[in-house]
Amino acid sequence: MSKILIIEDDPVLRHLIHESLSCFAAVVESVTTAEEGLTCIEDQSWTLLITDIQTPGNLSGIELARIVVTNYPKIAVVVTSGRSDLWEVEPVLGASFLPKPWSIEDLHSLVLDKIQPHCNENFYNL
Repeated sequence: MSKILIIEDDPVLRHLIHESLSCFAAVVESVTTAEEGLTCIEDQSWTLLITDIQTPGNLSGIELARIVVTNYPKIAVVVTSGRSDLWEVEPVLGASFLPKPWSIEDLHSLVLDKIQPHCNENFYNL
């Protein structure tokens, strides 16, 4: 079964992403900071990480994306932000970028692309 980790500091958006991914036959967890996300990644195996670029605390989403791409290459990484200029300055090779505002369809399409190789034909429960 696929496991998706969401890192988003905006509680409304975090809830929206979490709920919108409930149609996938996957375990979905969400946290507020990149530090919390790194702890989750160190403690469990994940299929996909979705992280905001700007997160509270000492570790940014971009820094976490770099750590994951380098040290956990089996985890697909999607970085999202309303500040595409930050991505243009510091792109992370091996990660995908989803600019805000995004549509649920765009989110689902990218998630499908990332987790489908890890799933059987019953992974999408619409």
